[in-house]
Amino acid sequence: MVNSYNTDSLKKEMIETLKKCLGVVTSAVDKVGISRSTHYDWLKDDPEYKKAVDEIAERAIDFVETKMFEQVNNGDSGLIKYYLSTKGKQRGYVERVEQSQVTKDGEDVDLTNITITFE
Repeated sequence: MVNSYNTDSLKKEMIETLKKCLGVVTSAVDKVGISRSTHYDWLKDDPEYKKAVDEIAERAIDFVETKMFEQVNNGDSGLIKYYLSTKGKQRGYVERVEQSQVTKDGEDVDLTNITITFE
C-alpha cells in the first residue's frame, strides 16, 4: 500500500518543481523521481493537484507572453504578425488562402462544386 503522506509530499514537491521548470513535465518528473504516468494519474484523480498544475501552465503562458511583448517592442515583425493573426482576428488580421484553378484556355474554374472520386 502506498503511503498517503509520501504521496502528498511528492505531489507538493512536484508542484514546486513544475513551477521552477515552467510547467515542463519531463523536466519536473525527472527531478522529482516519479514517472510521467504517475503525474498524469494525479492530474486525473486529484482535483486540487490538477488546479495547481493548471495554474502553473497559465503562469508559463504569461511568462512567454511577456517575453514575446519584449520582442515585439524591439520590432520583431514575425512576432507582430503572429500576435495580430491570433489575437487580432476580430479586427481583420486574418490570413486566408485563396485557391483558383485556370483551364488551359485561361478560363477560371469554379472550385466550390468539385467532386473528387477515387476508384
